[in-house]
Amino acid sequence: MKVAMVANAAATHTQRWALAMAETGHDVRVFSVRHHRIDGVDVDAVLPRDVVVVPRVPLAVAYTRFRLTLGRKLTAFRPDIVHTHFASTNGYIAARTTTMPTILTVWGSDVVPRPGRSLSPLKRLRDRIAIEHASIVTSASPFMARHVEAIVPGASVEIVPFGVDLKLFSPTPRPNNHHLIVAKSLEPRYGIAYVIEAMASVVSSVPDATLTVAGDGSLRRKLERLANNSPADIRFIGKVDHDDLPKYMADAAIVINPTIVEESFGVVVLEAQAIGRPVISTRVGAVPDVCVEGGTALLVPPRDPDAMAQAIVAVLTGTRLSEAATLGPRFVTDSFSWEASVAKMDTLYRTAADA
Repeated sequence: MKVAMVANAAATHTQRWALAMAETGHDVRVFSVRHHRIDGVDVDAVLPRDVVVVPRVPLAVAYTRFRLTLGRKLTAFRPDIVHTHFASTNGYIAARTTTMPTILTVWGSDVVPRPGRSLSPLKRLRDRIAIEHASIVTSASPFMARHVEAIVPGASVEIVPFGVDLKLFSPTPRPNNHHLIVAKSLEPRYGIAYVIEAMASVVSSVPDATLTVAGDGSLRRKLERLANNSPADIRFIGKVDHDDLPKYMADAAIVINPTIVEESFGVVVLEAQAIGRPVISTRVGAVPDVCVEGGTALLVPPRDPDAMAQAIVAVLTGTRLSEAATLGPRFVTDSFSWEASVAKMDTLYRTAADA
């Protein structure tokens, strides 16, 4: 069938869904504000392909143009269904421009408020319009689904995890080292500074413990300065291509997930378990839903480097999470495979088209 995917083409999640559904046999076209090439999938974008960073005002203008032209473009494409991603922008715009059968996939920050805050009245209104317009609403986790239901009481939400590619993330023997890795964007919400602070305590107990930080972002220079003052060996390697991430994880004894805001799903936590690595994560959002606490992961409070350090030392020096190598891959295979997620979304496509 013909599928119009209204989403940010530059986002990894969009690219994975677009490619997967095209490989399933659908004729997929992505309609986006930002441009990004997706091999094998047509991308119709407002902004030119060479634009990387867009100031706030021009970006707002681009979204206005997107809203004014999307209806005409969808009519010309004549899809069987429209699959929108992110309720308060693309979902809302699609709701105001088309009456075609629509699947809405919420992503997290569109429906989950920041800690200690509530959604703004405008965002909540846009979310409600998008949710009520959709034929089917999907969420990667029960945690996000509860937030959808808080916006529209009684809303029916299908859980479709953003699953793990088990061909890419497959079990590998755990190395005999004391190496740690954190793979997150270097932005405030991901709490990288707390891992760096924790390393000072870790190396006092495990002197050869090292940390690799895989990712890039606005805090990189600040975090590098913080790391330079640490007694630990901390290495920054920049952004890692998703296909290369398994080999970096495989070289580590533990994968760290230090997010300090509500995690809407926890893909990194699942990917680490898929290759058999124990995880130390903050207890935020959906993380408890995507791990076996005490079996594959230890969960600590956010913003607590002492608790994180104690958990790291406990795993490096003892038998905590010793079952992770076998339990993690089995847990992910049973409940979070990408193939199963794609198959379920394909079924929902056909349900929406037939409705």
